[in-house]
Amino acid sequence: HVQRKMQLEAAQAQQTLTQAQAAAAAATEETQLATLKLAISLMSTRLVEMGEGRRVYSQTLLALIERSSDPGLLLLITKVVGPWLTAPPGPPPALAFRDRALFVVKMTAFEVIDSAELHKAFLELVHALHADPNLARPELLQKIEPAFMIGLRTKDAELRAKFFAILQKQSGAAAAQRLAFIIQTQDWESLASTLWLRQVTHLLLSTASPEQPLPLRPSGLQLAALTLGPPKPGGGGDGA
Repeated sequence: HVQRKMQLEAAQAQQTLTQAQAAAAAATEETQLATLKLAISLMSTRLVEMGEGRRVYSQTLLALIERSSDPGLLLLITKVVGPWLTAPPGPPPALAFRDRALFVVKMTAFEVIDSAELHKAFLELVHALHADPNLARPELLQKIEPAFMIGLRTKDAELRAKFFAILQKQSGAAAAQRLAFIIQTQDWESLASTLWLRQVTHLLLSTASPEQPLPLRPSGLQLAALTLGPPKPGGGGDGA
């Protein structure tokens, strides 16, 4: 009986120790994360003075984007790099288009993170790159097209409408132009896992004017109008 009691006490002590170690580890991780966020915020205010250190700083942020899954940390990084990516093109310290594209491509991984605030911040950044004529250049837009496609399938209806408006401008105004854009120009691979035909149908239907009827071509096949009524004598019972 005494031995059994000692075993129970030892097991309880081990359980208490394990719980204490887990709590300490969680507290340490939380403290490290808070310290990291503080360091990123403080360094972001001294970028102009950092010189070559800015490159190391940006590479560190890229590594965190790729490896971290903490929504708060990634949202902070998005807010820090946002002004870099949307700044007017120019010589250093302005980022080259390939560096802007690298950030955006890495940030597409945000789509699988459960944070509506993070998704919105990222997609607003992508939309800004497409909406600014000074930034909307082929060497940038072609590389970040997967991010644009995320905007077309986002659950945020307002943001989705903004991306679709850009797609409409890119695809031309006439139905024939849009059909050629859909079939020949646009790569829909990024939307392969979604019902991308919805975007295609919307693109085609939006070329029609709600104020004008859609008549058939004169050479088109037309059926005689059908009317409902009592059968005519000798008509076989069909209303015509």
